Amino acid sequence: LDLPGRTLFLEALLVTGRVNEAVELGTELASSEEAGVRVYELLGGAYYLRGQLEAARVLYEKALSSASESEAGPIQYSLGVTLFGLKKYDDAVIALEEASVRMSLDSCLPFLGLAALEEKKSEMDPAEVEALYADALFSNPTNAFADYFFANYQWRMAGGDSASPYHQKAKDSYESALRKDFGLTDCMSRLGVLAMESGQ
Repeated sequence: LDLPGRTLFLEALLVTGRVNEAVELGTELASSEEAGVRVYELLGGAYYLRGQLEAARVLYEKALSSASESEAGPIQYSLGVTLFGLKKYDDAVIALEEASVRMSLDSCLPFLGLAALEEKKSEMDPAEVEALYADALFSNPTNAFADYFFANYQWRMAGGDSASPYHQKAKDSYESALRKDFGLTDCMSRLGVLAMESGQ
């Protein structure tokens, strides 16, 4: 296969969940002088799925450096989500807001960024954080990431205490995220831990 054909095969590996094979093929393709934006983007996605977020970040930024305007939006979005995972919240906000402009995405992304920034404050106001997550969900009720990031906040607030009201809220939010995007497999593991904490 030529490079375009192998790039399509790389995409197929990711879609079918063959992540390690995708990393192997993507690394080989990326070493070629002819490797394009799509190769770097797909390889970044493979590393993201494997939990190697820093490697994903580097590849997404490399893809963006030569991406066209039409290509940049989805990559910017993936970069923003990766930066969230790396807890680089200021950079994540910038990336997601840029993605929302380039992709004409819903306005929930900036709200998610603002919520994360509010959560970082030394004197965090839980009511303000929850209001921002609620605004994100209101802006686009179909965005699974809004539920997912809200659930992560509730998870942290529960602190392993099954009697905390945040404990049930986190469970509800993770379940809502899964209903919207079954690919968010991290939700399943978190739900398992919540169930164990509840003695179920």
